This record gives sequence, C-alpha cells and structure tokens, in this order.
Amino acid sequence: MKKLRYIAFASSLFLLAACNDREEEIIVTSSLGDITKESFYDEMIAIAGPSMIEQVVTKMLLEDTYSVSDEDVEEELDVLKQSYGDTFDQTLEANGMTEESLRQNIYFSLLRDTAVKESGKTFDELMYDLLEEHDVQVQDEALQNVLDKYTQPIEK
Repeated sequence: MKKLRYIAFASSLFLLAACNDREEEIIVTSSLGDITKESFYDEMIAIAGPSMIEQVVTKMLLEDTYSVSDEDVEEELDVLKQSYGDTFDQTLEANGMTEESLRQNIYFSLLRDTAVKESGKTFDELMYDLLEEHDVQVQDEALQNVLDKYTQPIEK
C-alpha cells in the first residue's frame, strides 16, 4: 500500500512539474494584468509581423552571400549627419528613431543595394532565386502570405 502511495505521489509531482513547464512566461506585470511572451508575440505579429518577417528573412538570405562593412555604414551615416547638421538628433526623434536604428536601416539598405549590384538581377528576381535555393517556408499561419510576392517566377 505504501508503495502505491509513493507511486501516486511521484506521479502527481511529475504532472505538476509538466503543467508548470506549460505555464506562459510573464514579461510584464501590472495592476491591470500581465503580458505573457505569447501575447506579446501575437501582438507584435499583428502590428509589425509582415514587414518584420520579410526584413528578417531577406537579411538572412542576403547575408549568406553578400556583405557590407561597418565602415560603409558609418560613411553613409556621416553623410546624413552632415546633410541634417544641427537638426540631425531632432529629425531622428521626430521619426521615432535612434542613431542605432538608423545604422540598422542604413546597413539593410546597403546590403540590398550590394546584392542587386553584384547579382545583376532585380531585387525581386534575386529574392525569388534565394527563396527557391534555400527552400524558405513560413511556418506561422498569420504570416503565410508575406513572401508570396517573391514566390512567383519573374516574367522576362
């Protein structure tokens, strides 16, 4: 009988531990309620998902073959700083950007330009080829159609 109790107790502990693993991770707490990682992800997908996933996939594909140096990014940033002069910081703030987010935008823009120039293809042609070559599949249902514009062969 004792053996049966121990088995039942151990099974209960195991089930409780398994249930705790499924508990959603809370990333923000407040008197209004909690925000879980899952609800944050869902909200992020609803707001910025399509453009964000497109940019992340594009960056991943392009960085596999093409590169942009930090010096090139800084050079472009310096041109913008000189162009805007004393209003540079205010312009960033007005556009909801930081200097670091601007650097990332410059990097991505230069990466796209470099890829198009070096491949001799249009950006859409290049993306079509890279998506096919690397068999990219979007797994999240809400984002299934994000890359559709690149999945049809380009008419020449």
